[in-house]
Amino acid sequence: MTPKDFAGVQLKLGPIYVYSLTMMLGMLTAILTIWYFWKREKYPFEQLAILIFIALPTALLGARLVFIIQQAIDKQWETVKRFWAIWEGGLSIHGGVITATICCVVYLMFSKGGRKINLRKAFTIILPAVLIGQAIGRWGNFANHEIYGYEMTPDSLAFKILPELIRKHMYIGGKYHLPLFLYESMANLVAY
Repeated sequence: MTPKDFAGVQLKLGPIYVYSLTMMLGMLTAILTIWYFWKREKYPFEQLAILIFIALPTALLGARLVFIIQQAIDKQWETVKRFWAIWEGGLSIHGGVITATICCVVYLMFSKGGRKINLRKAFTIILPAVLIGQAIGRWGNFANHEIYGYEMTPDSLAFKILPELIRKHMYIGGKYHLPLFLYESMANLVAY
């Protein structure tokens, strides 16, 4: 019996796409983690709120912009022409992190309230939390059946030790693939 091919399949919980859910949970977890350490440093919550309001939209814009640039480099013109269609997928985490970081640093360096925050300390609070958010968010790649590696055969060690749920969902394009999303999620968790 041939297993179900998950190429192009997006998992849903009722009307909600799991990709969106994991992305929101990752962001929320990162924000709550940052808030805990921010509070411990006795920094004003208002400054954190401003940074969040700067970071979230600029991260999404930067993530989409870098993805579109990557698509242009790969000559994927249909995707480039529909650059605004973010709901069709296509975000680049490094584009989001870099853009949001630059925008937040500019705010901290040049705003009256931001200059009261130690930039180095803010980095040590905020940037590691991105890893915990990314560890959760990568499961959205599982739900969308993306971020996978080379083919794995049923007699390979990875195939044998992976839980059946993951193995089953890594059957993409007529082959089983290594779950790179899982490895990256675990690496992010360990790095955090």
